Amino acid sequence: MRPELQLILASIPLNPTKSELQAIDALIPDIQDWNYFTSQLIDRGLAPLLYKKLPNLANSHVIPTHTQAKLRSAYYKTVSRSMMLYGAFKEVVQEFNKAGIQVIALKGIYLSEHLYGDIGLRLMSDIDLLVKEDGEQCLKLLESLGYSAMPFQKNISEFTDSVGIESFNESGEAHYRPMLRGEVSVEIHTKLQNTSEHYQQSLTDIWENAKPVTINGLPALALDNYNLLIHLCLHLHKHFTVLKHVQFTGFADITNL
Repeated sequence: MRPELQLILASIPLNPTKSELQAIDALIPDIQDWNYFTSQLIDRGLAPLLYKKLPNLANSHVIPTHTQAKLRSAYYKTVSRSMMLYGAFKEVVQEFNKAGIQVIALKGIYLSEHLYGDIGLRLMSDIDLLVKEDGEQCLKLLESLGYSAMPFQKNISEFTDSVGIESFNESGEAHYRPMLRGEVSVEIHTKLQNTSEHYQQSLTDIWENAKPVTINGLPALALDNYNLLIHLCLHLHKHFTVLKHVQFTGFADITNL
């Protein structure tokens, strides 16, 4: 494996040991193509993880100034997007709470704050929420907040009406069609896996073992670590087998969890 790719993988640990930092330092002088390395690191959503390590690296001065500037930019862009998503999460879950709907926050919206401890370190594309039997009510509440169903695209379930309700129960999908408002996408899940997937996590077990957490100052629920790890592994596997790529943010989540 070329040094650029070794360094990408070495950048993943959230709280690196002394030996892991030394491994990063040893790789830095071997990088031949900083533009390739930087583009690969940013494309995989891992640039902020290396950026935050720079003060602890003896060889950080070897990294070109333009590369460090791109890493810094990637970090602050992640902070900016995360702030927008966390603001939307708070607004949405407040409405759900008023309606008496319990919510489990899935993946990034939970992990960014509770695992990474810095909302600039974990890139998020959307807000994933698991509810029980309240999916259709959640979609109506999202509509009242200005969200609308994402137009049909490849790899997104085919639902026919404006809020993605029709035929959902027969589709076997884990979530309704994403709901959009501007740059914010919310996915309402009623289960964690599509019925076509080989392995199914028990929803009874999921809800019985869900733990209370605070996200952006708001009470919510999250998966216990056991179910969370299984969910992340299955999600990474799905990306690899169905979408034919490794989701590096998911890989980082599993590594750090």
